[in-house]
Amino acid sequence: GYVTVPMKIDELDQNSWQKFFNVASDKSLIPIIRLATTFENNSWRQPTKKDIVEFSKFLNSLDWKRDSLIIVLFNEPNQAGEWGGEINPEKYGEILSFALSWFKTEKGNFIVLPAALDMAADGKKGTVLASNFLNILIKNYPNAIANLDAWNSHAYPNPGFSGKPTDNNFASVKSYQWELNLLKNKLGKEFTVYITETGWDGSKKSANLIANYFKTAYQKIWAVDDKVMSVTPFLFNAQTLPFSNFSLIDKNDQPTPLYEMIRELSKQ
Repeated sequence: GYVTVPMKIDELDQNSWQKFFNVASDKSLIPIIRLATTFENNSWRQPTKKDIVEFSKFLNSLDWKRDSLIIVLFNEPNQAGEWGGEINPEKYGEILSFALSWFKTEKGNFIVLPAALDMAADGKKGTVLASNFLNILIKNYPNAIANLDAWNSHAYPNPGFSGKPTDNNFASVKSYQWELNLLKNKLGKEFTVYITETGWDGSKKSANLIANYFKTAYQKIWAVDDKVMSVTPFLFNAQTLPFSNFSLIDKNDQPTPLYEMIRELSKQ
């Protein structure tokens, strides 16, 4: 299986992260490391080229216990709160292009994924439509996008994290298909995809219904699509709102029906 874990630039403790990679290996988990900066002035600070170099140096100092490491270049930059309080696809493209070039010249075998986009963003309240953001990225940095190893998607059941798994809109659990089609049409390249976030809001749906929705999505959509490399639900354990509404561990520290369903799924 796979596990997506954020790595903050101010939490690069070698002992802690080496322990993580050791445990992941023991548990047969493949890490997906999402790079993150620091939260400042009500938003995530825009990364710099210096940050990229520091992340690269740190990751190369660790024993991943694997031949390659999947990394994600930050998070949902079509939200201003995720990109220093502004929306700037050109600046994200510049960082993405530099990071891709840098990691590809390092000794480690990095599998580089872009930041996933917020597919439910409506262009209001500090957001821009994912389609607009992606079109600007492709126009200005076509080579960088084409050279990515795979795509990264947040395939939530929107609107409101409460749609049905059978929905087909561009902000549904099938949203990644819309992204892959756009990339194919614009660049002529077919990508595989890692779905690094998805989940239903437990305040809007019952625990058992969410488990059934996930089972349908896994068995009838994601697992039968050979372009989908992994699906890591958001999130494993959270005890405070709003994230606790998505947690696979409840407030009594017990597994939810969703946890149990995923554990029982047949896996390759």
